Amino acid sequence: MPKTPTSEPEKKAPRSILKRIGFSVLAVTLLLIFLEGLLSAVWVGLDVGLLLSDGPRVEELKEEFHCQYDEELGWANKPGTRVKNFYGPGQTITINANGVRGLVDYSKDKPDETFRAICLGDSFTLGYGVDDRMTFPHQLQELGSGRLETVNMGQGGYSIGQSYLWLKRLGPELKPDLVVCVFIVEDFRRLMTGRTANGFATPKFDVENERLVVGNVPVPAKLGKGALILKQGEIVNAMRENSALVRTIAQVAPAPAAPTDEEALFIGVHISRATAALCREFDCPTVFALTPTLPELCDSASVTRYDGVSRLLEQFLNQEANSVRRSPPGVYGRGESGLTAVSQRGVSPLHRGRKCHRQCHRRDGVGQVAQASRPEVPVKMLPLIGAANESDGFDECPCRVNEFV
Repeated sequence: MPKTPTSEPEKKAPRSILKRIGFSVLAVTLLLIFLEGLLSAVWVGLDVGLLLSDGPRVEELKEEFHCQYDEELGWANKPGTRVKNFYGPGQTITINANGVRGLVDYSKDKPDETFRAICLGDSFTLGYGVDDRMTFPHQLQELGSGRLETVNMGQGGYSIGQSYLWLKRLGPELKPDLVVCVFIVEDFRRLMTGRTANGFATPKFDVENERLVVGNVPVPAKLGKGALILKQGEIVNAMRENSALVRTIAQVAPAPAAPTDEEALFIGVHISRATAALCREFDCPTVFALTPTLPELCDSASVTRYDGVSRLLEQFLNQEANSVRRSPPGVYGRGESGLTAVSQRGVSPLHRGRKCHRQCHRRDGVGQVAQASRPEVPVKMLPLIGAANESDGFDECPCRVNEFV
């Protein structure tokens, strides 16, 4: 039988249905993509908005009253500043004409009989919270002979790098006979900090071909009180949480990796080397002391981190042919018999009236002076690692610093 011809509309019907289904699927897909993008944008906006509204803001700290912007260091003391009752009744801070904390100015023409020791460090050396006469550099001078003159080059919030730059600036003027570097682990981690809590920016440090490189100079100006402080890449990280587009772009052009503690230690060791080399130019010995903070004696993770840093520095100092002695960890506290040193070797009460080289620079004496410097801390920590180079004239120090290192 002859086939009945199929009408043209009947042939097109299935194709028309398939097209409509295809368009419907495409439309739904596009709608979902649009909604996904819209909702991602909304969530990204919410996250970024939350970051901008609840992010850390510049605070006003006590350093505001005796410090000012410095294009090389970030901030530095205001020379000739004296604020009575700065830390409380009877707790005065005095910044001398040299720009360091001290009751007297230091002459460029140092008398031949004077032995000048620079104490370099952070707020522990500065003596945050106590009167000028209770800082440990001043106490060391009081316990020393008449020849000893100590210079307090401590600055709150300084990294080990900023301390090095400050020493490089003032060292030629002060002509030290000894430089004592007292640091904590945080002073190394601060090398990776872009801004302080009170808005000061910092110089950047890097190592290229085994050479220390300083960047971000002139340092950006200080932020005003209440300004937002954002870390590098913080906004991008917030956007990546809810945006596939940002994540994809980040895969193609990744943002710089966040700085690590290992990187900070690597740079910090090179800064320590540069500091020792600078002191050799001054023709003076160098003492390094890494002191633990209270968590680094009690918290297991902090103890592990501190021990790792101290061992790394010990290795470096040995490579630099410096003498190193490791001491057991311990804490200092006050008891019925006065200040007491507690360590793995037992309890050793401190006795007053000893000569300077027996009290001021032994572990006992160092702990005593440190306690006076930061009385708001109930116990003080003794240095776990110390080192001194063996340059000529080291044994001529009237306080025999090599007895505690």
